[in-house]
Amino acid sequence: MTGLKLWSTKSKEESDQQKPETKAAPAAGVEWLPPGRRLSFGRHLAFSIDEVSVQMAAAAHRGASVVLLAVGKTYFPGKESDETATKEFLLQTISSFVAEFGGRRPSVSITLDGPETALRSVIMPDMRPAELASALKFEAKRQIPFPHDECELDYRRVQKITDNEEKRVKIAILAATRRLIREKLEAFDSLNLEVTYLHQTQDVIGQLLTSLPSHDPNSNYALISIQRHRSEISYYHGCNLEFVHVSSLGSAFLANRTDPTMFEYFAESLATEIQNSLDYYSGQYSAHFDNQIYVYGDLAYSDDLVTLLNDRFGLTFVRFPAEQLTFVKGTAEAFVDELPASLPAVASATSQAQLANLLPEKRRETLQLRRVNRLGAVALVVLAGLFIASWLGSMATTRSAQANLTELQQQEAKFRASEMFTTYNHLKRTIAANQSFVNRIKETPSYLGLNLKELTLLAPKAVRLQSLDYRDEGTDRNYYISGLVLTKDVPPELVLAEFVENLESSPFYEKVNIDRNVKKRGDAIFRLDFTLSMKGII
Repeated sequence: MTGLKLWSTKSKEESDQQKPETKAAPAAGVEWLPPGRRLSFGRHLAFSIDEVSVQMAAAAHRGASVVLLAVGKTYFPGKESDETATKEFLLQTISSFVAEFGGRRPSVSITLDGPETALRSVIMPDMRPAELASALKFEAKRQIPFPHDECELDYRRVQKITDNEEKRVKIAILAATRRLIREKLEAFDSLNLEVTYLHQTQDVIGQLLTSLPSHDPNSNYALISIQRHRSEISYYHGCNLEFVHVSSLGSAFLANRTDPTMFEYFAESLATEIQNSLDYYSGQYSAHFDNQIYVYGDLAYSDDLVTLLNDRFGLTFVRFPAEQLTFVKGTAEAFVDELPASLPAVASATSQAQLANLLPEKRRETLQLRRVNRLGAVALVVLAGLFIASWLGSMATTRSAQANLTELQQQEAKFRASEMFTTYNHLKRTIAANQSFVNRIKETPSYLGLNLKELTLLAPKAVRLQSLDYRDEGTDRNYYISGLVLTKDVPPELVLAEFVENLESSPFYEKVNIDRNVKKRGDAIFRLDFTLSMKGII
């Protein structure tokens, strides 16, 4: 893609006066935030209604995939001033389309555009959703060109900006007048069709760009739609709508005019409007984009107009390549004539993006409550299914356990009737008798034996016990021990002290006292004779 150098015929003062208050200036850390994706199932119907026609599209959503089923554009018969006939024809057309392609409980969406819609971008500190929504209401009163109590609005984060550890977000605020919303909903309320989404036309069309094979999320794009009473030029970064210019120059200017000069004048005037919007967009957003401008709508089929625009402008105008959209592969030939003229309806029917929804707030709350109720009902059904499956599994396990128990009982009965069981009982009785005899003849260790065993365990290796004397004289000592300590390197006093400490810590003895100790030294060994007295606990 080649960058385009744009020129301007405005003075610096005029450009400064048109500069918006919340310009999204480039920052060191800028992260574009594409809209979130939603997975849905079932039929989606979309309608786009203007003064002379109604666009219709139907798509089947199957989770992450979308299949376009039908596209059509129907023009109202008779004069525009005949509102009654137009309304009846509109109701009949919508009803027939829903009956043919709606299926069971379709999701219905409508697109809004024109001078009664507005797009504004503001940069704010990164806040929690509740705080951000409250702050945006105040900001919207300053930015939106409609009275706050006469419009509906919604917003979406489009950029995350980090500069010197300060985090901010760029918010795209979309709004539409309540008068326009009531007008668009009137026909569907008459038919008892619940509308799920109200999309801003240019906002939802931007999502089609992501389905083109040549789409680049870091490039800028421009689209133009020439309607009967106005022209709309929109600019995008990737798929995010940044700026919309609405001009009062429409195809009605050419009505009943066959003079080629008038057609050329129309192309010249349109080129001027496009140049003005380009100057403003490039000046405010410092953006360069592909030198192609996509044309959609009825006049996308006018090769003469496209040729004139190409001759009078430094850009290339081409029909929007709707046949290249990924979700119309294999069926492009069936819709090739309808797609460029019905692009808003196609975009809304196939959109899986979480975009701004301009439905009245009460309706959005009602839809959200119904959605929660439906999810709750589904959750209950799933939970009930899990309980039933668990119960059936438990029943199967119980039946299997009962069958195993019955088989074990049969095996036990068979074993009891066998010769092996008789031998087993005889051996068990013999073992029990022998064990009883052993218990009767087993000697119970004496008190003195237990004390000798304890003293043996407590005495260090270097200690040799020579005598143990028990005297029950009514004093606080009743055991008298004599022995000797034989050591080579360690002083015998330490060994004797260790022995005394072991006796003190034993639960069998207390009040240990050294009555006598005599140390002798031989050729290569120390000998310490000692006598201890202590109280043995009986």
